Amino acid sequence: MTALPIRIEPTARIGDLPLTLVPVGQSIKLDGDCFVIEHPADGYAFTVATSIPPPAQRAPIRLQTCAPRIGATPEEISTNPVELWRAPLRRRRTGGGG
Repeated sequence: MTALPIRIEPTARIGDLPLTLVPVGQSIKLDGDCFVIEHPADGYAFTVATSIPPPAQRAPIRLQTCAPRIGATPEEISTNPVELWRAPLRRRRTGGGG
């Protein structure tokens, strides 16, 4: 069983492609070269900051954990398979003029 804290490298992979992750919210802290998850939660959110096309088919994002690993924390953790990237929200300008 994995125990807290869990240390996650900011670079993950989907297939053979590297992704840079950025945590959403303030519950995940940066410590040195790794993100640290210290408190239990129903889920942890990250944004993919790398500009790559979405996978051709559903595939998991593979996260690498950092040492020291507590309990039986594996070196790699896989997410549920993802299919689409959610595009970032952009502020739209309304009204006339140019």
